Amino acid sequence: FIHADFPTRTVVKRFVENWTKKDPVFLPALKVKKPKKEVKKIEKQRQTREQQREYSLVNEVADNKIQRQKIILGLVAVLGIAAVAGALWFRSAEKTNQEEIREQLAVQYTKTQEFIIQIPVAVSEKEYTADRVQGRIIVHKSTAGSYAEALARSRTEVMSRQIREGERLWKTPVNPPEKTENIEYPVSLQWLVYKDKDANDLFLTEVRKYNTNNVEFALNDIEKTNLESTENENIFLLEGKVILSLNERIEDVPQGNEKETVENIMEQEEEIYVIISETTTGLLNVRKGPGIQFEAFMEVEPGDEYILLEENVGWYKVKIDDEIVGWLSSYFAEKIKE
Repeated sequence: FIHADFPTRTVVKRFVENWTKKDPVFLPALKVKKPKKEVKKIEKQRQTREQQREYSLVNEVADNKIQRQKIILGLVAVLGIAAVAGALWFRSAEKTNQEEIREQLAVQYTKTQEFIIQIPVAVSEKEYTADRVQGRIIVHKSTAGSYAEALARSRTEVMSRQIREGERLWKTPVNPPEKTENIEYPVSLQWLVYKDKDANDLFLTEVRKYNTNNVEFALNDIEKTNLESTENENIFLLEGKVILSLNERIEDVPQGNEKETVENIMEQEEEIYVIISETTTGLLNVRKGPGIQFEAFMEVEPGDEYILLEENVGWYKVKIDDEIVGWLSSYFAEKIKE
């Protein structure tokens, strides 16, 4: 196969080159190495592509996160609006229901009857029993220019910071000083708080003891009127007016316990005034009649004084001015003689 015109060395060289190009065994050895500059350029391009891909993934994740946050915020806003709407609807429905109940009671029952009842309030765990209301004593120190100021400030701070859910604060301290003059400040005041629902339940339990004939009635109101200490320093007696709506009177009432439903005091020689006490909201409603079923048409402030015209169980009829007359809850007002 060697041609005579070509040198043998050249022929052999071409033969080997042709053979190695076709034989797979020699292909790896024949790969041509690229210049270093080209290799660096390719590597840089590869790194750039990877960085772009990573940046794209990061942006995609961030976009997805923002989108999820928007969805969550939207859901929260929708749920918030729904909750507010639901609360408004519930309050409206509850108010309507209460008005309907009052209207039914007004039609169903034609009489009212009042009971004066005392129930025990225990302020120590060792005195807690089923027939006593659970309470506790809050000790608060108050400083002011006068005892009246110290009293008002202490009551406000106790009500705003130390009253638990379901508790009610008695309106005056259980350790009033004998004299309000020359008091050393800070003065230490002891306030009694009790579970209001337990007290109301116990008042009704006592009423049912008198109702031996099982007269049908509906509760109108319970007004806590007085608090007395006992020989046991851990037990107090809470007095309350229990006002019932009924059609026939409960006759099995202890002598001297029942009071007249309406008392007209306009014929008394001395004028009697009503001074507004502190309230939980800072204002007291004036209503068109003696009961919460009557419309409240204005509000008065603690410390205001008005002439007392008439008294109904739990309510005072007062003269606001020459043209306005209204009814106030006696729980948040006190009778005084001018």
